[in-house]
Amino acid sequence: MNDHRDHILGWMNELWNKWRGHLHAKDVKDKPIQQYFKNVPRGVNKKEWEWLVKERFTSESFQVCLLS
Repeated sequence: MNDHRDHILGWMNELWNKWRGHLHAKDVKDKPIQQYFKNVPRGVNKKEWEWLVKERFTSESFQVCLLS
């Protein structure tokens, strides 16, 4: 049973990461940061979107990952 749980949680983690990457590729490129806050994707909570943009997409570690 634990193997199934671990497999499902791993798959959910992968889907989550792909979804965040998709949001970034679609909406978070070459715009001023204020523009991102105005264009919250449908189905995404505004506070969660602001956190994602501020804490993740604009972080130095994330920018390094984009360049590699």
